[in-house]
Amino acid sequence: MESEDATRNWGNRKLKNMGTMFSPKTVALIGASHDPGKPGFHVLKSLIDGEFSGKVFPINPKRGVIMGLEVHTSLKDVPDQVDLAVIIIPALRVLDAIKDCIGTGVKGIVMITGGFKEVGNENGAHLQEQIADLANGAGIPIIGPNTPGILNLGIGLNASFTPAFSAAKKGNVALISQSGGVAHLIGYMAMRNNVGLGKIMGLGNRCNIDFADALDFLMQDADTQVIALYVEGIDNPRQLIETAQRYRGEKPVVVLKSGSAAQSNEASLSHTGTLTGSHEIYAAGFRQAGMLCVNSVEELVDAVKILDAAPPWEGGANTAIVSGQAGPAIVACDALERNGLAAMPFSKSLQNRINDILPPLTMRSNPVDLGPWWYDLELFKNILKVIGEDNDIAAILIIIVLGEANSFFVEGISAMLSDLSKQKPVVGCFVFPSQGWDKAVAAIEDASAFVSYPTPERAVGALANLSLAKKMKDPPPEGAVLEYSL
Repeated sequence: MESEDATRNWGNRKLKNMGTMFSPKTVALIGASHDPGKPGFHVLKSLIDGEFSGKVFPINPKRGVIMGLEVHTSLKDVPDQVDLAVIIIPALRVLDAIKDCIGTGVKGIVMITGGFKEVGNENGAHLQEQIADLANGAGIPIIGPNTPGILNLGIGLNASFTPAFSAAKKGNVALISQSGGVAHLIGYMAMRNNVGLGKIMGLGNRCNIDFADALDFLMQDADTQVIALYVEGIDNPRQLIETAQRYRGEKPVVVLKSGSAAQSNEASLSHTGTLTGSHEIYAAGFRQAGMLCVNSVEELVDAVKILDAAPPWEGGANTAIVSGQAGPAIVACDALERNGLAAMPFSKSLQNRINDILPPLTMRSNPVDLGPWWYDLELFKNILKVIGEDNDIAAILIIIVLGEANSFFVEGISAMLSDLSKQKPVVGCFVFPSQGWDKAVAAIEDASAFVSYPTPERAVGALANLSLAKKMKDPPPEGAVLEYSL
């Protein structure tokens, strides 16, 4: 029986081998170390902590045992066929390691080692070109050099120098990042915000796998539902934009492009060896290809969270706000207006139903404020029920400031939130001190399409991006003029 990688419609041999490198049965770590002060130690620890089910072979000229695994002197010494090789040795030794990978039939390579194009001298750039020529001739994909590594949390593969990533929530969001530092920023923020991660690629210098290759691969990956992209500079931007256009509407792609500041070009050149290019031109091209552009790491994480959880949304201005306090609801109203949404007056029939339920001293219009009854769970549930049943309400924003008097709210409305979020987008702003409620909120999110954010502004921003992402799926009007020139 053919493997999934063999039957999938990969565009070329490199992409087919990318399927193998993200689902390997065997991993060799060239440069494994017993020294906690060296990256080779931490990459091996990542592979072990991730509970990767395949075989791991540490490679080091010095024999011995590291973390309970027998060390092999070279790839030729490994008794099994190696699917994925992770290289973390000095740059001047990498060329020989690449030749060994080709000679032993390795399917894919993650090159964590730095010291190539990004150092800004001819020797580093020339060495990277030699490596790329060899790999391209053999049809072997190389992620890197100068990368933190890759992850496929679905199978426990953590081939990075960050063991902490093994604790991330498993999910359907894939991240492509040019920067290792930003990959960690996004990854750590995703972990703190209960975002389910699937695959992470730190592209680094992009030796022979560029953004377009990575996007092509993830668009065909059945385990990926949402793609996040961090871009500094691109050698072939048209290829990326055309790839995104080819898959337009199949999966949401959220992109954060840095480089709007004048200093960014110089910083990017010394970081990954690429100029950032015109921010405005890139953004126009991304939008035209159906990619959702965001302006910060925080907005990117918030967007992928709601896109992964919530059902498709046609959008609509009428968002109902239900809050236990008036102040946060007013903040949310301002945020809705800034984002092209609104808390519009309720219809007469819905207003009558709400009037019949709410006691005195409450705010009955949109937004609804329970006032002195903010701790009454049954009242809160009744209001949510009648608002959820109204077809004129496009989405619901629930704001709950948790305290001792209403700490039971989270579990008390869990089943209702699960039901409501299947009908229309339901976004929460649950504010609480760090006393364990974060786990309770995460449990609700995991059980439904409901998502929560720590501020009204972030909740509204995510809702707006959910609406915008749906619009980005539609093809541009026939005869539309290109907005970019690359």
